[in-house]
Amino acid sequence: MNISTDGGISWSQPVNIPVTQFYEIALDYTNPLAFYGGTQDNNTIRTLSGKTNDWKGIYGGDGFYCAVDFTDPDIIYAEYQNGVLGKSVDGGNTFFIATNGISPDEPKNWSTPVIMDPHNSRVLYYGTNRIYRTTDGATSWKAVSGNLTIDSSGNSITTISVVPSNQNVIYVGTDDGQVRVSKDYGQSWNRINNGLPNRWVTRVVADPKKENVVYVTFSGLKWRDPQSHVFRSDDYGQTWQDISSNLPDAPVNAFAVDLNDQNILYLGSDVGAFVSFNLGQSWQTLGMGLPVVPVNDMKIHPISNYLVIGTHGRSMYKINLNTVTSINSLKHGRRISGWFLSQNYPNPFNPSTRINYSIPEKSFVTIKVYDIQGKETAVLVNEDKTPGEYSAEMNAGSLASGIYIYKIQAGSFSEVKKMILLR
Repeated sequence: MNISTDGGISWSQPVNIPVTQFYEIALDYTNPLAFYGGTQDNNTIRTLSGKTNDWKGIYGGDGFYCAVDFTDPDIIYAEYQNGVLGKSVDGGNTFFIATNGISPDEPKNWSTPVIMDPHNSRVLYYGTNRIYRTTDGATSWKAVSGNLTIDSSGNSITTISVVPSNQNVIYVGTDDGQVRVSKDYGQSWNRINNGLPNRWVTRVVADPKKENVVYVTFSGLKWRDPQSHVFRSDDYGQTWQDISSNLPDAPVNAFAVDLNDQNILYLGSDVGAFVSFNLGQSWQTLGMGLPVVPVNDMKIHPISNYLVIGTHGRSMYKINLNTVTSINSLKHGRRISGWFLSQNYPNPFNPSTRINYSIPEKSFVTIKVYDIQGKETAVLVNEDKTPGEYSAEMNAGSLASGIYIYKIQAGSFSEVKKMILLR
């Protein structure tokens, strides 16, 4: 992009346009201000300060999976395309190849999954068409499975998840629709994709507290044959429940379970980030200020309790999950003091949605809804209210699909939020 302010005589480039495309991201357990990410055609990059002006490349090529040792942040793993994994022991200043023992002849995904065992930072897993494990910090690797895909000619593993509550339970997914589990530390593997779509598996994510609970997400977009993109199992994948509910029919690329309340789920799709407060029975857009952009990865910092997402062409975003879960607290009747206006729930919605709000003093309250051109379309509240917590329902009636604005005015308190109606 170039800009001219004199009719095309001279041109200048605008600065600080965040257009980085992140494939995968990583966080540092010991430094909440550090962010890492593998980027399309622009290396694995990072900031140690959380600022926007000091990102630096630390490992070349197209960057993909990366991980920071949660006991020693000087130990960093990063990779470039087709699974070329590097390791640094000096904080990212230098890297050496760390794939000793992994067969160079086996198929590897463009974004080869490499994950760190949450129980032991020296244990990592790597996926070709089978699973490799290292127990010595990638000094050497050993295969702990056979071919977990259907076709050995080129399919590969796309996602790996080690259960945080039991390191013996490992879930994997592949690019040819296979989902498998090992409950004995990789000695045997069971196929668990009965009833699931035959599509590219983007993520398998284990519940942080219950080893039998697992989530699986899928890519794919087919207008003549729509299929669900998110499933949950509470029996190690023997049976699956479709929890796509009111999500837009779009590929799902990222998934996370809230670390403090496992009823709260987060996901990233080709059309943004979403949250569910009820195990996927309904979904709504997550937070404000995020454009409608593909979300490729998401991670929760376990100490600072924020969620970070890496996007396709709009860089990284961060949201404080304490704020997100406070909305859920109000929705379930737990006390929140002060002025408060919640994000409507569900969002997107059709045909009705609910808006919660709280006022700490007697006030005349109005909540009005406007279309994107500013035309008033509904009045939800218009009366005196005593201090307390309230809920207003919006029924779309004959309104057309689109973005709507709702505004609360109560005394000197005023706040505006967006909601989306999808017919």
